[in-house]
Amino acid sequence: MSGEGALRQIKNGKVYSLIITDLSMPVLDGYQTATKIRNFYTAHNLPQPLIIACTGHTEHEYIEKAWRHKINEVLAKPMNVQVAKEILKDFIITL
Repeated sequence: MSGEGALRQIKNGKVYSLIITDLSMPVLDGYQTATKIRNFYTAHNLPQPLIIACTGHTEHEYIEKAWRHKINEVLAKPMNVQVAKEILKDFIITL
């Protein structure tokens, strides 16, 4: 699904607790998508989801930019399953 598609789903009433996105998507990239999702959830007093970016861009500047856009975690492609398990385990414990 694209960033626009994700926002459309959310604006149509879908509430997610976990969102996994790519950073490099056409039209609405992962950074913009995360910011718009955060803003929508805040405006509607919804609990903020965990947003994870899965990307090939693992250089420091991309990770810092992701954090500035309030993306919780950045995972490298190809994804290390053990790292993903640890992140999701920690997330599930907090639910």
